Order: sequence, then structure tokens, then C-alpha cells
Amino acid sequence: MITKLPVVSAAALLALSGGCMDDSSFDIGSDSQAIVGGTLNRADPAVVAILATYAGGGQSLCTGTLVSPDVILTAAHCLNGQTPESRIVFFGSDLQQGESDPDFITAINAIDSTYDVRFSINDLAAGHDIGMIRLAEDAPVAPMPLNRTPPAVGQPIRLTGFGRIEGVPQDGADNGGGAGIKREVVSTIRSFADAFQATGEPPDLVAYGSTVSNTCQGDSGGPNFVTVDGVEYVAGITSFGDRDCSQAGAGTRVDRYIDYISSYVANGGSACIDDGICEQACEQPDPDCDADQCG
Repeated sequence: MITKLPVVSAAALLALSGGCMDDSSFDIGSDSQAIVGGTLNRADPAVVAILATYAGGGQSLCTGTLVSPDVILTAAHCLNGQTPESRIVFFGSDLQQGESDPDFITAINAIDSTYDVRFSINDLAAGHDIGMIRLAEDAPVAPMPLNRTPPAVGQPIRLTGFGRIEGVPQDGADNGGGAGIKREVVSTIRSFADAFQATGEPPDLVAYGSTVSNTCQGDSGGPNFVTVDGVEYVAGITSFGDRDCSQAGAGTRVDRYIDYISSYVANGGSACIDDGICEQACEQPDPDCDADQCG
């Protein structure tokens, strides 16, 4: 159902945009990854802010993309932690203004979610950072199409999300970094080895970013768009990057998960089917799980 947005204070936005966890050269937000070098994005109505509220009043912020009338594509690490009391999906450009945002369309409750249980915050390069949210009702905007072919190094990639415009300061003096406003920037697809000074090319990831065009804390789950024959497609889902948001970022490749996404979209709010992924929150045992794993 359509819902009224909770108050999101400046202090809350500051908290939402921080809280990073180190994995040597990689960084992943508490529920995050924002746009460095970007400009205000008042378009892309299918790109949404996901605001979770927890017992005690804590909140977390992620970005997502509408990919069917009632399904939002986002990151696994936005969904695999503490269960929130509510999760609201905001359609607009400025979460700081809420319903006063001139681009505000609606806010809809989430009623279900799923994520790839193979995702591990301790092995970000392995990928699997993908999840989905089911809305209480169809959204009044058009969904974005999914990319189904491997993205190519050198290809332009458009990044958008509700996160920070700079990394979290090391001295602790933080003003929130501009989180809560939708921004966009165009970057270029890079090899993972070049972007992260690593060995090999993880098959599930698309790398991008530089000092002037990158994702940062607060953008996680947001889309990485590529254009094919004049049509924009969701090619990646923002996952992680360097701590200062000044070198590179990486997203989960959507073309590697078309069957997973399609199964959830078509199955009315459940991924508890024979799709190769063990979903642990099933009313009946998922056929992909051992009997003692879920039920």
C-alpha cells in the first residue's frame, strides 16, 4: 500500500551514509555505496531510495531499480542483516524533502524480499550481491529493462543513486556527505584487475569509476546503466568500492542473474523454487536447500 514517509532527519542521513566496513582495499557500506562527481538527477523515476526503519529508531538507506511493476532490484547486503520493522520505497529525487520533494511520486511499503544467500561480506569479489523487494502494489512508473549480454571494457556506464558525493572523513567530522539526494554521473567500464590492482576478472562483477566519476557510501543497490542500440538497460547493481570513493567501484552483473530475477518476478513474491539458489525464508522447503537448511 501507499504509505506516509517517516521523518528522516539530517542526523539520520549522516548516520545512514556512514558505517563502513573494511575488506583490505574494498569497502562496503552498512547498507550503502553514492555518486562522486555527479549532478542532480530529477529523471529516472524507476530509480528509488529504500528506507528501512528498525526497532529503536535506527534507519538504513539503499538505492534500487524498479524492474517489474512491483519488484525492486537492489543489493543483497541491503537485505541480509537485521530485519527492519518497516521498509519503504521512495519514488522521487530528494529523500531529504520527502513528500515536499517537487519530484515526489509516491512511497510504497515493501511486503517481501529475497537475496542470493551465497553473498558474503567477507568475499566481495565473489559477487552474488543481488536481492529483490516486492512492493505492496504496482508502482505508477515504467520499469527498466535488464541487460542480457556481457558488458564490455571501455563501454560508457551511467551510475545513479541516493548516496554520498565524497568518502567518509577519517577524522570523524562528517556532515552526511549529501546522502539522500539522487545524483548521476557517466563513467567507463574498466577491467577489474586495473580498477582494483587485483589478479583475475571475477565473472559476476562489472568494474568502473575514477577520481571524478564513481559510486560511494549510500548508493548500494543502485543501477549501473548501459545503452545498447539507443535503449538503456540495467547492467549492474552497485556493490562496493574503495573506501575514499576516489579510485573505483564495482557492481553485480545483471546478465549473470536473469533466471534468478525472472523467477522472483514471476513467482508472486517468492524465490522458493528450483532456481539453483537456496532461499532460507520459505514456508515450504526450497528444493535447492538441504532439509536442515530451510523450511
